[in-house]
Amino acid sequence: MASVGDIARAIVVIAAGVSSADDQKMLYEARDSLFKLQDENRELREKADELSIKLRRREELKRDGSSYYLVEDDGSRFGPICPSCYEDSGIVISLARGNGEARCSVCGKKYSGVVGSVPGRQTHIG
Repeated sequence: MASVGDIARAIVVIAAGVSSADDQKMLYEARDSLFKLQDENRELREKADELSIKLRRREELKRDGSSYYLVEDDGSRFGPICPSCYEDSGIVISLARGNGEARCSVCGKKYSGVVGSVPGRQTHIG
């Protein structure tokens, strides 16, 4: 399969041999359209990769009450994770715990009643 660059070079060579200005213009417009399609294809592949990562991350996260936890390969849990950041953006932010509540350092939302993950036992915040 020819690359986009190979096709664009072939268009330039063909356009150089064409005597009609209208035909040359049409070939150069086809080349420009080819480059736009290449950019669109790259952007779509990037979005597909992002969605794939979000789907994989969704499988790694488990909900326990009002809290999300990242489940590691060994079955241990990491978190709690900010549900707002996760649901809005798909990003995993560990909640800071203290003073009877949990708070997200990114969005600033505060949560009470969040189950904290402490090695060997669970603690309840709030």
